[in-house]
Amino acid sequence: MASIRQLRSGNWNAQVRKAGCKPISKTFKTEVEARRWAFELEQEVTAGVARHDHTLQTIKEPYLQTQEGRGGYDAAVLRLRHLEAFFGSMALRSISPHDLERYKRKRGEKVSPSTVRLELQLLSRLFKFTRRRFHAELTDVFQYVELPKANPPRDRLITRVELFRIVNDLPPLMADVVRIAYETAMRRSEITRLTPEDIDLDNKQLLVRQAKNGHPRLVPLNTNARGILAKAIEGKSKGDCLFPVEPKSVTRAFKRACHRLKIEGLCFHSLRHSAITRYAERGLSAAQLQVVSGHRDIKMLARYLHMKPQAVVHLLD
Repeated sequence: MASIRQLRSGNWNAQVRKAGCKPISKTFKTEVEARRWAFELEQEVTAGVARHDHTLQTIKEPYLQTQEGRGGYDAAVLRLRHLEAFFGSMALRSISPHDLERYKRKRGEKVSPSTVRLELQLLSRLFKFTRRRFHAELTDVFQYVELPKANPPRDRLITRVELFRIVNDLPPLMADVVRIAYETAMRRSEITRLTPEDIDLDNKQLLVRQAKNGHPRLVPLNTNARGILAKAIEGKSKGDCLFPVEPKSVTRAFKRACHRLKIEGLCFHSLRHSAITRYAERGLSAAQLQVVSGHRDIKMLARYLHMKPQAVVHLLD
């Protein structure tokens, strides 16, 4: 049962109720939008009530629609593929702690504990989504299962000598992507989406239209980064990609270069850790580092800082 009411602010609030469950509400600028949302939600709830046996196949599309445009979408699609391969058409309500333990054991034979942990965390979110969206009565089976421990955070930083060797080993396009990552702390997907209209060399900044958290952000550019980007822009039209390569290809190329050069312990994301740590050692404050990295949470930023005592000892006297 839906109720629509106008608030003092002039906005319209829609609320959908189902017996035995908490009401779901949302506020809109117009009454039409509120009524449309309420109608669509009622249709979903009705469909969900009629279909008690929700499976991964039946809920994955509605769930992925809520994730479009957000960071981690591609990873969620991949993890869902592995979850589906194991659980198949099992009803979510029939998945038991024993099934989760079996998944941990079987999947753990092929991938790292951290990967298994991320996949089970996604499955837990899918349970919560199904309860919220379809008012499904699902037991929280995850409270009875201990998730595998996450891998320790990366603390391996790239040295300037290693950077020089890798850049000189890679084709020019890949080398420029690596150099931009090292100078700006940008993620691979952010770099490969850049177009000339995102670059503002006059104000020494560029625009990331969609970061991992789903929000746009401005990235400050140092002299080296501006030089690389100025060269990349030459001859490009507004909508052209400055670095027309797939993010996965960047990762593979970096990994292969490290293998050829016998450099161990590095991955492409190490460049982001290295850049953030390097700027911290130069004296940037936490707030200034957040401008560089794009982190909104200071705790997450801290995971990227790997400063050694030698970097701060000169500040103590």
